[in-house]
Amino acid sequence: MAALRDALTAAGLTDVETVLQSGNVLAGAPQEDDALAAAVEGVILASFGLSIRALVRSGDDLRRALAATPFPDADPATLHLTFLAAPSDRPVADAPPDAVRVIGREAHVWCPTGYGRTKLNTTWLERCLGVAATTRNLATVGKLAERLR
Repeated sequence: MAALRDALTAAGLTDVETVLQSGNVLAGAPQEDDALAAAVEGVILASFGLSIRALVRSGDDLRRALAATPFPDADPATLHLTFLAAPSDRPVADAPPDAVRVIGREAHVWCPTGYGRTKLNTTWLERCLGVAATTRNLATVGKLAERLR
């Protein structure tokens, strides 16, 4: 993660910080989300030879997504946010006991028996929705949102 931080800083991002050893990066940048995502993808390819999809969200985006949960009574430990590269109008069905609701560029996933057991994982959602995605649990999203205040 230190090498990633250094490469992104060398590419012009400011205040670069890697978080939780999970591919989360916090940074200041003058670009819009799509341009920033493309720049990060280019740095990762040039520096590490890896073709990795980057998704960008602001602190406000994260806080809005957290507040928009369609499962307000669920145990937060059973909730996940799947961030989508773009909105999708494709239908997606629940896989009981798990449920999913797509709101804008996020899919809210409720897994009462644990994310490790759900069919509604990132790969399945990418196939169903036709867009690249990445998933984080609510605790991680909350930590990222707080650090971006």
